[in-house]
Amino acid sequence: MNRITQQIGEGKAKLLIAGPADPTYLTELQELAGPDVIFWDQFIQHTLIPNVMSQCDTSVCEFRDIWGSGSVVLALSFGVPVIAPNIGCLSDYVTEGEQGILFDRNQKDALLNAMLQMLKRGRNTDTSNSTQAFNQRLAPEQIAKQLATIYTKTMVPKNSF
Repeated sequence: MNRITQQIGEGKAKLLIAGPADPTYLTELQELAGPDVIFWDQFIQHTLIPNVMSQCDTSVCEFRDIWGSGSVVLALSFGVPVIAPNIGCLSDYVTEGEQGILFDRNQKDALLNAMLQMLKRGRNTDTSNSTQAFNQRLAPEQIAKQLATIYTKTMVPKNSF
C-alpha cells in the first residue's frame, strides 16, 4: 500500500477498504498502510450505501474468484466506475473504458496500474451514459427479449418430425 501512496503522491487520493477482515490480516494491512488508507472493518450498512457511493470516484473490487457480483452492480448503478480483475462474469458488467477497467490478476502491478490509470482520468469522469447503457442492458424488458430470442432459436420446429 505504501507503493500506491508513493506512485500517487501522499494526500492526492484516499483509499477506503471496507468489509470485515481477518484480524491478523487487518493488523498487517494497517501496518503497511499510510495515512491515505482508511479501514472500515465492517460491512457498509444498506442505509449508508448512497452516502458512501456518492463520495467514491472508483470502486475497486479485487476478487480471486467470482460467479456474480452485487458489489460491482451496486457501484455501477450509482454511476461509480469499477476496477476489477478480468475473471468470471465481470466482463458482462464492465465494458473496458466505459464502466471501468478490468485487469489481469496474473500480471504484476496490474491492479496498481489500473488504479493509477483511473486516477489520471480525473475525479469527475462522466459515467452517466455508460451507466444508463448498463442499466438498459440489464432491464427486465431486455432480459425478457434476450430470453425469448434464445428460446425461439433453440426450439425444434413443430413440423420437423
